[in-house]
Amino acid sequence: MELFIEGQITLVMPEKSGISANNKEWKSQQFILKTDGQYPKEILFKLFGDKVGLVKENDFKRIFFNPESKKWKENYFTDLNVWKVETCGTIINNRTATQTNEPETIKSPEQIADPEDELPF
Repeated sequence: MELFIEGQITLVMPEKSGISANNKEWKSQQFILKTDGQYPKEILFKLFGDKVGLVKENDFKRIFFNPESKKWKENYFTDLNVWKVETCGTIINNRTATQTNEPETIKSPEQIADPEDELPF
């Protein structure tokens, strides 16, 4: 399963770092991505390790992520951990600037089929 979402980075929080129980260094960074559309959403994502620093405020990005929930006492908390970041065009009226404004044409099976590929019976 591949989950991704596109939007504008509206806030990049300061980097956090430390040393794990295994005595290894770690670093993470959180950011807010705002989606486009009639009801825009602001979503918190988390970057780890070499992914830290891949986003800047006002950038338009496609974010690939894995959701992960953890239980603490009787509550669950969910993290959206980013594993890939891609640059995308400026979002204008629910379309990225890299998309065309031409309407999609839906073809019938007859239009798709190649006459040379037809079976003789």
